Amino acid sequence: MKKIVCPSCGKVNFEAFVTYPHCAECGALLPDAKEAEPKSFWRRPVGTLWWISLLGAAAVAVAISITLLGHTEVEQDQLLVYGTLQRHMHVGSQTVMQLTLDTVAEGNVLRKPSLRNVELRIPSQLLNDWTLVSIEPSPKSTFKRGNGNYYRLGNLDVNTVIFLTWRA
Repeated sequence: MKKIVCPSCGKVNFEAFVTYPHCAECGALLPDAKEAEPKSFWRRPVGTLWWISLLGAAAVAVAISITLLGHTEVEQDQLLVYGTLQRHMHVGSQTVMQLTLDTVAEGNVLRKPSLRNVELRIPSQLLNDWTLVSIEPSPKSTFKRGNGNYYRLGNLDVNTVIFLTWRA
């Protein structure tokens, strides 16, 4: 392999290097090198500053991607709801349903002290036969989607009791 010294910057270049017949440091045409045809855009030598800029931009893009995509939380816990309700009642009378929220963590992981973004869904078909009088704690917002009414309760502690008052 032939060593060629660049007359412009003094860098020692090898004949088999990827930038040959140009200097790897300054890009000048090396002596003893014949450039037969113009190089295509992709085969031209790239300066050091361009490589640093390109690698820096790639590192920033990777860091931003990790920041934006890396914080996806996947909950593996199961929600348990215990409920109580009267077995017998008369049409027109009111009853109170109590729902207790609890979680079961997989493995030896301790239970979480609170539940986030709790929503209660009541099917529209149930609301045809029953009238929902009140919900305690009161919902922060309500909305209808598909065939159900949703009541957004927000963040609740584990073992919180939700009281639903119904009229038959």
